[in-house]
Amino acid sequence: MSRDHHHYQQEAKLLSSKLLNEIISPPNTINNKDQTTKSNITMNRQKNIYGSLPPKRLFTSNKRNRTNTTKTVGILVIVFCGFVLLSVSFTLPSFIIPPKSEVEEIATGIGNSSRNGSNGNTSIGNSNANSNHGKVKETLISTEQNMIQNSIAKKNVDRLKLKSCSFRRYKSNRYYKVDDENKEDFLSNADYIRGELPFILNPRSSSSSSSSSSALSSTTQPTKLCLDTSKWEDVKEGYYPFSDGQNPSIISLSSNVYNVTKANDNHKHYHRLDSSYIQPLKQVYGSADRTNRNDNNDQTIDNLYLGLLLFGDSQCRWDLTADELDEMKFSPLQKPPNKRSMVVILNNEMEIIDSTVLKLVLDKDWGGKRKNIKMKKIEGGKGKDSFESAIVELDDSRLFFHNGRLNVLYRNGPYYGYDKQVQNPIHFKVGEGNKIEAFIKASETFTICCGRNIAFISELPTSLSGEEENENELQALTWIDPVTTEMVNPSSNRRRLTMEEDNKKKLDGRITNDQLKTVDDRSTEAEGRNGGPDTFPVDENIRRFLKSKTKKSHIHGTNGYMIPLHSTSELLGIAHFHRPEGRDQSPYARHGHHYTHAFFTIQLSSKTNKYFLKRLSNEFIFMSPSSSDDQTGDVIQFASGLDLIGSDIVGEGGKLLISYGINDCEAATFFMGIDRVQELLVDVEEGHEVVSLMQQHVAEQS
Repeated sequence: MSRDHHHYQQEAKLLSSKLLNEIISPPNTINNKDQTTKSNITMNRQKNIYGSLPPKRLFTSNKRNRTNTTKTVGILVIVFCGFVLLSVSFTLPSFIIPPKSEVEEIATGIGNSSRNGSNGNTSIGNSNANSNHGKVKETLISTEQNMIQNSIAKKNVDRLKLKSCSFRRYKSNRYYKVDDENKEDFLSNADYIRGELPFILNPRSSSSSSSSSSALSSTTQPTKLCLDTSKWEDVKEGYYPFSDGQNPSIISLSSNVYNVTKANDNHKHYHRLDSSYIQPLKQVYGSADRTNRNDNNDQTIDNLYLGLLLFGDSQCRWDLTADELDEMKFSPLQKPPNKRSMVVILNNEMEIIDSTVLKLVLDKDWGGKRKNIKMKKIEGGKGKDSFESAIVELDDSRLFFHNGRLNVLYRNGPYYGYDKQVQNPIHFKVGEGNKIEAFIKASETFTICCGRNIAFISELPTSLSGEEENENELQALTWIDPVTTEMVNPSSNRRRLTMEEDNKKKLDGRITNDQLKTVDDRSTEAEGRNGGPDTFPVDENIRRFLKSKTKKSHIHGTNGYMIPLHSTSELLGIAHFHRPEGRDQSPYARHGHHYTHAFFTIQLSSKTNKYFLKRLSNEFIFMSPSSSDDQTGDVIQFASGLDLIGSDIVGEGGKLLISYGINDCEAATFFMGIDRVQELLVDVEEGHEVVSLMQQHVAEQS
């Protein structure tokens, strides 16, 4: 083999290898300098081989031809797309970045984009071509709208529906159908007030109710209370949170909510909240447009509402399989990510406009002797604000009034025992960024033992005879059947010193002193296990005596505050039953289920100076907002909130605000005319209690 031939062969191998590398390596990975150097080397080698430059096509690979062709086509496509995108560039942002929440917001965004696009004429040059270009642009916009709307609807329909605050759908066993002929034995064999089966209190149509249409006309449909939980819960995309909020308690912030005047001064309105107490709320919410926060406009705060909403161990997922959880888009979490009570501010439409967590200031040990949270001072802090705060569980939290202030009642079994109800005054202050803050103090905690869902009495009705409420007294309605009330002093434990004397008097000698002492000893021992120095064992011995000796109904209190009816000198409350009475787990719920409610009033006797049962409605349930059947409710409904807006006199337009929990999972509220409530309340014969009216239902003969 000649030396020249060998040289050419080596050069050919080198050139083939280089060309192969070029084919494998993308051209866009080589910078301009490298590209020039490579080209010069190749040309020199070609000169050495052929003595002159060969035709370019001889050493151009098919891959390079395809690359150049692709580049050319790509450039043309980019130019064309750029022109199209430029022509509609002012409409794209609204499409590409959809709003975060509602379907309605997306629709609004597209509509606004279309309107904005029709006014833009600077993106494309010649305004004389507006006519033809407008048609093309409209077609492009219409096509783009349809494509994006369809894409969003398919991809995010579940997420958007969940964000719309719609009520949840549940399994069939979580609904309570009142007209079902195939009832469970615990329903068909149960006793009901006056032997009447429960009815739907708030049907969608008057044809579903026996009441007059005029009485139902002022009843609104339930509104779901919606609050973003993402601050403390990592909500799975497209799914409901672990809980939407449970057992709401909502009150009006109106300065004269009952629309009455004090009897001894026609110019002095009846205030249940001191103006100085709600000053922080006025500072934040007093201005009509909320831009001037120093404008203390009472008229604005008069139209707002304040509520408590519990986020705890919900029963949303109760009795659901993993597949059912996924199908219904319920949270896969098995335990609550956090337990807290939220203070919410609402407008007239029951929409939450602001919220803050209710915190506990640890200015004293909080809890019982077995388990407690120790007082915690802020390092270097001074004065009353030098204590740390904590977020604690306030189970079944409800609001009540006393001495011009709002208070909260709740339970916390691990720290105070399950037989005690705990109370604290609520404080407000304006924090950073003009945000409202709410807190309770451990040093102001007091407990009551041992009623069930105890309600408080602070406002006595102002009658036309000149009587005026005693603002210094706080009473507890510990039992509804029989009606039992006790005086409570939140700032003293002297109540316990007169316990034995009071109980002997009330029991009229029906048990001996030795028996009474034995019961008192047991009560004191039980109190020492979980209670603190401010625990009030309200009539524990009476409760045990009545439980063992007297037949009682299983009615329990529900709302936390008795509403004064000034025109009749009564106090209005709402109570509940659940059937069966036991609280064992079942496919229906973790504890009690098949709840019914009843309105009741109590009145102070002029003869005995004690409260007695004055009026009582038949049992009812609330229409389930997630069912299309007007005769269906939910198996768990708990009316934790009750407030009267306006006068209680029939015909004067007053209305009752009812807030309640659904299946220990979500919260709802609605208004009902007080005329309807007055119509439902029926006089109780003097001396009779609820148990006197309990009868088994007898089906009508066809």
